[in-house]
Amino acid sequence: MYYFSYGSNMLLARLARKDRCPSAKPVGVASVKGNKLVFQKKSVDGSGKATLVKSDDAESIIYGMVFKIDEGELAALDFAEGEVAVGKSGYRRENKFEVLLIEGEKIIESITYIASSCSIYEDLKPYYWYLELVKAGARQNNLPNEYINKLEAIKSTTDIPFGNEKVERALRGQKEALEVLAKIGFTVEKENLLVR
Repeated sequence: MYYFSYGSNMLLARLARKDRCPSAKPVGVASVKGNKLVFQKKSVDGSGKATLVKSDDAESIIYGMVFKIDEGELAALDFAEGEVAVGKSGYRRENKFEVLLIEGEKIIESITYIASSCSIYEDLKPYYWYLELVKAGARQNNLPNEYINKLEAIKSTTDIPFGNEKVERALRGQKEALEVLAKIGFTVEKENLLVR
């Protein structure tokens, strides 16, 4: 089955982890018209995660990566993405999401994850380390330079959320992100990391 990722799972080292989709194989860069990428999905760690929302501009284009994954890994991907039922807070899986593969200009049906409307908060920002995963995935997969420049312009935060559980989740997420980025030889600016 095809999976379209537009956020941190564009980075193969993150997606292909044994607790997600170790079978993941890159298919190609894809685009979707009429949507925009925002970091407004409220995460359990208090930060903004990537999601797609409809754009007022029908010609607005977002880019991402299509992977082929084993259907048997779908439950693990659902769990990693925090997939929820309709009407609940979190991501919901779209099972027939059409994307345009850039190479060959072929429309394919894929799955993807989009935040439910009750999970979107316009005042959120992504953590620095999460945004670095997204940008690294965009560069690794050679998304258009203009699109990568837009990702580079997004503001991130290093503010630690209130509540011990959120702090622990944020620090665990950061640790995982740093390990994945180190695997592919990507370094981060230490002053932008969360600290206790």
